[in-house]
Amino acid sequence: LHEKKVDASFTEKLRSYLAKHGFDPLMGARPMQRLIQDLVRKALADELLFGRLANGGHVVVDMGDAEKVTLDFDAPVRPAVKKMSTGNTETEQI
Repeated sequence: LHEKKVDASFTEKLRSYLAKHGFDPLMGARPMQRLIQDLVRKALADELLFGRLANGGHVVVDMGDAEKVTLDFDAPVRPAVKKMSTGNTETEQI
């Protein structure tokens, strides 16, 4: 994603789903790679190549209903900036 200038955030709901379904007592965390491939990479692939992320951008990856990944492209690229006055100058708090 870094090479394509894409910033991705993963929600806690998605992380919890991956943690719960990506571990097998007999195989350890090996199923995690397949789960990420099947859910996250496939969801992002078309958008990275031909869609809204072809020229970079920001996406929030979430777990929607019916165990399907959702992509939100309207999320802010960085946190909101809060201006603070410190005497004679203004500073930005990020």
